[in-house]
Amino acid sequence: PSRSSAPTTAGLIPTSTEIQVELQADRARGVLELVCRTTADTIIRGVAIFAEQLFDGEALFCPNPTLSPEMRVPICPKKCIDTEMQVRVMVGVRGGTAFHVFEVKQRLPKFALHCRVPMSTSLPASSCTFRITERIQRVVLWVQQCFPMAYTPENPDRIDLLFSALGKGDPLGLVVAPAEGGSYQVTIRTDDMELAGDLVQDLCQFLQRAELDSLADFPTEMERFQKVLQKVLEFNALRLKLTADMADGSNLVKALVVKAEDARLLGNMPLLRSALNELKAANEELLQSYRIRATNHQELLTCLKDVNQMIQKAARLRVARQ
Repeated sequence: PSRSSAPTTAGLIPTSTEIQVELQADRARGVLELVCRTTADTIIRGVAIFAEQLFDGEALFCPNPTLSPEMRVPICPKKCIDTEMQVRVMVGVRGGTAFHVFEVKQRLPKFALHCRVPMSTSLPASSCTFRITERIQRVVLWVQQCFPMAYTPENPDRIDLLFSALGKGDPLGLVVAPAEGGSYQVTIRTDDMELAGDLVQDLCQFLQRAELDSLADFPTEMERFQKVLQKVLEFNALRLKLTADMADGSNLVKALVVKAEDARLLGNMPLLRSALNELKAANEELLQSYRIRATNHQELLTCLKDVNQMIQKAARLRVARQ
């Protein structure tokens, strides 16, 4: 936990006042909390936090309704980010009107929303496996840096970890075991392909790996992706059919316009009315086809965006030179 002490010119609060700041996971509520504590019979009036990509407007202020020596501020990152929080704690004494502001820095690990849980047999079916030649101690350092825990492996040549995501409860397994030729095989088990890609990219950046091949197996994601590809084929086939139908409809409208003009020049009013009625029906049918084609086009674009996102997520499961 981070700690800051007041200077000797603290004013209304005792000079021995200290502030302790740390991150704690509340599994019951499914949130990550920034816990601030003060000493020397003082109280916390409020906490202001400044951090990039963490809050809307990059700042958050929370008053303390209980005016107690301890305050808990929920931290809810929208995605996995590694950032440093500038924490300003407003400390005063009971009944006082003035307060002292303590400034403390607290680092938010990239995967702070994943808490360690005991190992079990119910690991996710999806996985990403690759090999590294670096020492396993470097992987341990990476785990200590990116996850909110102090970790020491029980086996010096093996890492077995299981995490649970706060709120969702999705499991995340990390296994590092010895392999042939003095290398280590790393297995990331999670049903979230995007999370697996973030872990691969962050680990390779920490190890300064420029290239890395991996073997990915995400059956749930692939099944969903197959459905998306099938929709793309169906929407594209319908698009081609509607385009052909609209071309035929346009030719029919042109022919009816010529027919109506000929009937007008000949003074054949019954034939003119008949041609205009047919023209109206053809025009309405053409407009309806256009509405269907526009809706189909939007659905096709949505599916193509899903395909692009899948390609991007799959690409992050490996590392290659640019």
